[in-house]
Amino acid sequence: PASQAITAAIDVAALPSRRAAAAVPRHFSALDRHFRRGGLYTAWPGGDVYFDDNAWIAGTLLDWSQLQGSASARHRATALFARIVGAWDTNAKHACAGGVFWTAAAGNRDRNTVTTANAALLGLRLYAATHRADYLTWSQRLLGWVDRCMLGQDDLYWDHIALDGTVDKTYWSYNQGLVIGALVELYAITGDAATLARAEQLGDAALAYFGGRWDSDEPPEFAAVFFRYLLELASVGGRQDYVGAAETYAEHAWSVSRNPRTGLFSFSGRTRL
Repeated sequence: PASQAITAAIDVAALPSRRAAAAVPRHFSALDRHFRRGGLYTAWPGGDVYFDDNAWIAGTLLDWSQLQGSASARHRATALFARIVGAWDTNAKHACAGGVFWTAAAGNRDRNTVTTANAALLGLRLYAATHRADYLTWSQRLLGWVDRCMLGQDDLYWDHIALDGTVDKTYWSYNQGLVIGALVELYAITGDAATLARAEQLGDAALAYFGGRWDSDEPPEFAAVFFRYLLELASVGGRQDYVGAAETYAEHAWSVSRNPRTGLFSFSGRTRL
């Protein structure tokens, strides 16, 4: 939640008024004071390390670096990327060997789409900023694992796989969004039309699947991630139907889930993790 709130603050800071910009460094400082341990962030003060949390925070640092030209924020994102790919599964005996583990906590050895695809997106953004070849190499390796081990029959991505090969075949919108975001970044780097076509194929499949599920099954924070990257895809491919889908979701939330007195949104009727 902290990383997503900082992302929102940065998005507001990017608006012409720039009123939220001063608060962002304080948010990062609070993370460092309460959540930092051994170069990685914990899920709660003194708690366990989850590598998806660290990927979200690294992406937020890159957002801030791009907005403010902050070299220190980019360096911190670079350090986090190295720690995240350090959690790559190197045991060839595991089912679907490879992938980034979800957590360093004892008792969970799942490798997840969210950790692996988000790491790929992060690596591609770092490559765009630095042109260091190892970032591109890592990102292609990460995306290759996601395609090999997490891609379902519906052209959508499952959630995670255990060491024994048991797959959680749940489709979550944020997983689809992260792969779309990575493909958009890869297309910007390579200009490969097939990469853009695959991103749009995934966008179409996701909209078809989640169209009747936004209200009942899909957490709004997952939807927010999905639509963020769907809109990035629309800006590259010119797909106005993607813009329309995002507007429809936002307008529905505004009319149904917003308290007009406070301006705050409540999604308490939805399934939450």
